[in-house]
Amino acid sequence: MFNLKKIKEKIKDLEERIDSLEYQANLNDEAINLLASKMGVTIVEGNMGVEIVECCGKPKNNKKKQDVK
Repeated sequence: MFNLKKIKEKIKDLEERIDSLEYQANLNDEAINLLASKMGVTIVEGNMGVEIVECCGKPKNNKKKQDVK
């Protein structure tokens, strides 16, 4: 016979893992959109997939970083 308490614990653990993966996926989406914005492109999601659209000519923040010694 199955131990109901163990099954409930496993279900709770799986739900927590799913929540964590969803959170990580959202963070990844935000990071990708931020990177695309820095590169001067826009990512458009639709029913047929993802499309990358170049916009605005040059990317923002086009300043060169100075070497730190």
